[in-house]
Amino acid sequence: MDSIGYLGIFVALVGLAGALWSALAHSRARSRSQAAERWPTAAGRVTDIDIQLRNGGAGRSHHSYYVPAIRYVYSVNGREREGRTIRFGMPATTTRGAAEAILAPYPVGSTPQVRYNPENPEESVLEHRKIGKNLIGSAIVCALIFAVGVAIVIMAVRGTFSADTDGRWHARFQIDGVVYEGDLEVRRNRGPLTVTYNGERGQSRAVEQCTLRREGQRVTIGCRDPRLLAGEGTYSPDNFDLSFANANTLQGSITSQDGASAGSAIFVRR
Repeated sequence: MDSIGYLGIFVALVGLAGALWSALAHSRARSRSQAAERWPTAAGRVTDIDIQLRNGGAGRSHHSYYVPAIRYVYSVNGREREGRTIRFGMPATTTRGAAEAILAPYPVGSTPQVRYNPENPEESVLEHRKIGKNLIGSAIVCALIFAVGVAIVIMAVRGTFSADTDGRWHARFQIDGVVYEGDLEVRRNRGPLTVTYNGERGQSRAVEQCTLRREGQRVTIGCRDPRLLAGEGTYSPDNFDLSFANANTLQGSITSQDGASAGSAIFVRR
């Protein structure tokens, strides 16, 4: 698997982690919402409201969002406490108008009912039955990122992103019952193919110079200038028509001079 494949693994892990975090955070918010059904209430007083622009800097950007912020006070057991939670989850919005709508029921000086946790009176909420929808949206987006990462990994394993065929390949092909086996050393889509085979006069060894051309998943190999290194007889140049089975395996056929299939061939990158 090439470097793009490892990038796909990273993207998938980031997406998976984000989806799990968002799903768990939403589940916790829902649990807190259900628990708040049993919490007591106290009279509150809103002291401050604001709409905060996040990730936008001085101006608006595609990644900006608005957070309705609030501060209110309430008393429990004679002690005044401060709360900032409107609803559980992430009550953020993509528009300022939506954020203003969330704050509309709570102008400064209003006195909403506050639900507080009797076991931890510092924890409070104004709208316990509503949960921010942003966590669900984040989980969906992260799940899509995970799916994209998985798709990248699958394509990388299949060799889709392999920009070249450089490296050392172990070759094995067969013609008319004779098995040829050896190594192809490729650099910048060129290199020698050295093969050993058992011919009519015993074992022989030959080498030829090859050029590789890739078009998508298809790789053609044309060889020339064959010569014997050991044995007797002659050796004709080979031509191959192959496809990526994965990033490190080429499968297909050895072809005759007219382009017809003459036998099977497989190349495995070492």
